[in-house]
Amino acid sequence: MITTWDDQIGSKDFTAPADGNRPTKVDNYYGTLPAVRFQPSQISYMESVFGENISQPHTLFLVMKIDAVAGGDTFFNSTTTTQTMFTHSGGQFGIYAGSGPTWTGEAPDFVSTHLYTFLFNGAASKWDIDNVNKNSGDYGTNVFHEGMTIGTTQNNTGGSQLMNGYIMEIVIYAGDWYSGGKKDTNAVGLMEKWGI
Repeated sequence: MITTWDDQIGSKDFTAPADGNRPTKVDNYYGTLPAVRFQPSQISYMESVFGENISQPHTLFLVMKIDAVAGGDTFFNSTTTTQTMFTHSGGQFGIYAGSGPTWTGEAPDFVSTHLYTFLFNGAASKWDIDNVNKNSGDYGTNVFHEGMTIGTTQNNTGGSQLMNGYIMEIVIYAGDWYSGGKKDTNAVGLMEKWGI
């Protein structure tokens, strides 16, 4: 079981809030690279406290493999009631940052690992799978408020909206990385790293 998932800059680590809610580290998930396994039966999730708000625009990269969905599954969210989330319901992904949620019409794939890329930028927001744009529009203008929950929704203690699958990597950048080619460069690197 994992108690802490270290952040690259060392100050915004993800932690599991209780013994019974700890996900599992899977060594050598892809080559020598590990993954973190989230299971509804364990009510497993993790939280990171940023200690600050990340205002829009910001760009988020998520490498993830989904095993199954039950409806209402949430893959990430803010840690407080001002929410920015990536969720699933009714056979399709949904994205929310104060408006919507926007239901994308895209169904989850239970076979392969994918890179999900998000630009949260008000009416100019965008969402890609494997560096191919799948949706754009107004997801809202919420800041990423104080922290991030992965594996379920924010402040979850009741065992609902739980993810069933693996998260390999999460990268958040302040600013619009879709402009100037930085998003494409980073996406290609992550896809090569994880065999996508």
